[in-house]
Amino acid sequence: ASGKKVLLIDCDTNLSNTALKLGLPIDNTFYSLVSAERNFIECLYKEDNFHLLAACNGSIDLFDSKFRLEDIIIDILNSHASDYDYVFLDCPAGLSRDSLTLNAYSDKRVFIVTPDKSSVTDSYSLIKVLNKKFGVNENHILINKVTQKGQFEKIVKTLSETVENFLGCRTKVLG
Repeated sequence: ASGKKVLLIDCDTNLSNTALKLGLPIDNTFYSLVSAERNFIECLYKEDNFHLLAACNGSIDLFDSKFRLEDIIIDILNSHASDYDYVFLDCPAGLSRDSLTLNAYSDKRVFIVTPDKSSVTDSYSLIKVLNKKFGVNENHILINKVTQKGQFEKIVKTLSETVENFLGCRTKVLG
């Protein structure tokens, strides 16, 4: 929404591509935040009310570090979320500890699902683990890259019914 202050955090901490996809300059300031060389504000890309905390792209130092990156991101949220109207976490696909923890910590989760069978099954797997391990019962899905209405309806039906029948929780379709 216009005029709202937004923070986007790229949580794919060492394969960052959010800045690239947004056409923004890529930097590796995330490691300098993690290692306490810079503070949070110094590591942000700012454009009006939009702020981005980009992660690293192939940082050997970050790869070799022993930091619990999900704890660092949760600390950032606890310290700075009240400065923003909206905070979005762009979590990587997969069932990593960081991704699961951040998804469980979030108020809402939106899974981007494509017509590819692996996208549907991977989304279901993440929803299942979040439900069984963290008690998450509500998720949102956004269908992307469909070419026909029938394709959209099939994905929604398959994923929604599977989640409801096997997990007893619901998915809300955003479009």
